[in-house]
Amino acid sequence: MDPVELARLQAIFESVKHIPSDTESLRDEDYLLLGQFVQVFCVADLESRRVIAAMQTIVGNKSVDVRKLPDKTVIEHLAISARDWPGQKEIGKGLAVVADTLSKHHQVRHICAHWAARRIKGHDAYFFISTSGNHKPPVGGHHVGADDPDADAEFRMLAKTMIMEELIKLRQHATFLGSLAPYLENNIVALKKQHGAM
Repeated sequence: MDPVELARLQAIFESVKHIPSDTESLRDEDYLLLGQFVQVFCVADLESRRVIAAMQTIVGNKSVDVRKLPDKTVIEHLAISARDWPGQKEIGKGLAVVADTLSKHHQVRHICAHWAARRIKGHDAYFFISTSGNHKPPVGGHHVGADDPDADAEFRMLAKTMIMEELIKLRQHATFLGSLAPYLENNIVALKKQHGAM
């Protein structure tokens, strides 16, 4: 991240002294943005599973049942499929980029889906808050009220612009996967002859 932007975000973060009074409820466009991020990630996850299953069929290696994988593990198997794909180099390279980006986005998707968001007053940035003991603080996250067990929470700040920029990348990857999956599925026999087990 650009050092100037990082310093700006740190200043915003430090400006919040009292979450209830220094933040406000989300606006409609905020709900739309956060919901889109979660859904586009879910679409990318679905298409990744289709791609992995088709590639396993083509190369004759049904090592995992993609229906039973947690989403983080799907990303790991997508990276493996990219690395081991014996066919068109551009497919393997494209999937490697997708897997890398999805692994970076996984934590943001988790926060957007499972943590409550509040808009920081006067800024296009959000506080994400969780009081669930199951939600460990993410990288860059902080512990609220460590000395007061009744005020225990975890929180993280994300800039709206960052989420918007990453959503554009995420959409491109979901579109790529959504085109690749049917190509592989519809050409399994031919691709098996070229690159797989027949």
